[in-house]
Amino acid sequence: MRKYIYVVCCFLLTACDSLLDVVPENASTIGNYFKDEKELESVTSEMHSIIRSYFSEENAHVFMGVLADETWFDEVRNLQSSALDEGSMYVDWKNHYDAIYLANLILENIGNIKNVEEERVNFHVGQAYFAKGLLYFDLARRWGKAIITKNTSTTSAYATSPTLEVIDTAIANARKAFDILPLFEDMKDISGNKSVVKQFGCKGSAAALLAHLYAWKGSVIDLYKFEGDSKKCYEESVDWATKLITKKVGQYELAKTPSELCQYLSDPNVVNPESIFELMLDPYSSSWPTSKVLSRYYVNWPVNKYAQVGDFPYDYNISFYLYNETVRGLYLNKDERRNAFFYHFDEASQPSSEEYTGYAYLYKYRNGLYIKENNSAGETFVTFNANYCYWRLADIYLLRAECYAKLGDSRAKDDLNKIRERAKADAYPAAGDGDLQYAIFKEREKELIAEGHRYYDVIRNGYFKTELSPAFSRLSDDDVQDGALFLPISSTAQTMNDLIRQNRYWSKFF
Repeated sequence: MRKYIYVVCCFLLTACDSLLDVVPENASTIGNYFKDEKELESVTSEMHSIIRSYFSEENAHVFMGVLADETWFDEVRNLQSSALDEGSMYVDWKNHYDAIYLANLILENIGNIKNVEEERVNFHVGQAYFAKGLLYFDLARRWGKAIITKNTSTTSAYATSPTLEVIDTAIANARKAFDILPLFEDMKDISGNKSVVKQFGCKGSAAALLAHLYAWKGSVIDLYKFEGDSKKCYEESVDWATKLITKKVGQYELAKTPSELCQYLSDPNVVNPESIFELMLDPYSSSWPTSKVLSRYYVNWPVNKYAQVGDFPYDYNISFYLYNETVRGLYLNKDERRNAFFYHFDEASQPSSEEYTGYAYLYKYRNGLYIKENNSAGETFVTFNANYCYWRLADIYLLRAECYAKLGDSRAKDDLNKIRERAKADAYPAAGDGDLQYAIFKEREKELIAEGHRYYDVIRNGYFKTELSPAFSRLSDDDVQDGALFLPISSTAQTMNDLIRQNRYWSKFF
């Protein structure tokens, strides 16, 4: 029966080009097949599988914001419309709505489940709310205005809703997830075993989602002059971050050193105490593993055991390059992240070294994953043997520091120095720090390098004219208000739904 449910769900997700526009007539009847938890589990797992694969795919925003001295993605980073929509980096939101559809399916039909303990019912309901909160949050960040679906059976087309309404929808769902989900330490799988998987929502990951949601909401109110109280939003973000930092919502703690952090990040078989939410590696997904960590685009040698150092500057598998001078300027003096995050940096950055190429070798994730192929080695390096740690406690410390700084609260410095202390970096204020908010932004850049956050960090702080490509510096205030910082809505979505309108900035190109 589980296989049957999976097939039915796949049919529902592919029976039309967009679930935003046409819902199959038999969609609402699938609840009749939720006979036991195993069948419900298959839908919950499929929902998380979509999240895992989509959040680790190429996000144009992430590539726009990645710190790099050289890249193969100049067109995307320079806002060239030819690289978006049907170009080299697709910007479709269909997968978001596929997963939201499954979340709604669970919520609408959970009452049909019989002989399942309340704790297990709450688990699946909590996963559905968490998924909706996460997905609407990401829709708001990527596209601003987005569609808010009502249920699985409405067949009429939807128009997009305003950005703040999308964010508030995400907040409402995240709060419901927080209320119903257990602590990670109390999570159990369907067999009653203690969960070691941080892909699923729990109280801690819901709190991290809410901390980011409120920080984002406050920043867009400030940036776009929306109606709302940004100060209150920053205070809410601080409160949710504090719950995580003070262990009120789970036993999360910082790794002791940057090297220990890298060891945790590089091993999918251990529970990383700093990690709050992860996209779990699936090495058996079709012929190509998911999820791929962003750092993969910086790395071949030395993680790939078949690569050679001389190949590095010319390796087509590498999309982003950092110069030694850039890394040396980021991690000053005794900062241990320089040699933890970058392979043999102090030695390999010297022209006399056999490992010298002028480029730094990112080494945050250290173990390669290979697939069998018909070549001389019999296998090919494809990515890291690692989960994608999406949110971790250091991120939350620095997010709280950022919100404190925006509120004029001196405790921002304490959170910033907590992360610097672990790295044995100079405490704030140190040489070249500048103002506190900018120092916190730069600390996030250093601590979270190649983890996919930098574009959204830039936007939250309003630094897009100075911290992104020159194309962003040329944007006028009107361009920004018209939606230049969001992604264009794909032409496929517009074709299938004539109520959808491209934002004003991108309508000039599509």
